[in-house]
Amino acid sequence: MADEFEAATFVEDKKKRKRRGPRLTGISKQRRLANARERKRVQALNVEIEVLKSLLPLSPHDKKPTKTEVIWLAAEYIDELTQMLHKAQQSQDEFEGAEPLLDFDTLLGIDIEKLFELEDFVPIVF
Repeated sequence: MADEFEAATFVEDKKKRKRRGPRLTGISKQRRLANARERKRVQALNVEIEVLKSLLPLSPHDKKPTKTEVIWLAAEYIDELTQMLHKAQQSQDEFEGAEPLLDFDTLLGIDIEKLFELEDFVPIVF
């Protein structure tokens, strides 16, 4: 009976020892530091995604986009702006290469050079 009592006490002592938290080892300290770095990285990423979201033309009636949707919407918006820029550049190049549609003389409906060729032309001086 005494042996059983000592065995039960020994088992209880073992159980109590197992309940204590493990001591921090080099690996767990490294893990804790890595977790802290990851938390900082994710927080910085969240801030930048919020900035990106604020730059997008979003309707206030739409549902709040997820982080992934914000990135996709930003990529689509950049693509649209790029296409608009290329179209504007092409239009400007075409416009510069074309004959002028109207010059000042045509706009007035008179030929200024012929006015100066008139013999009785007297310039008006103010």
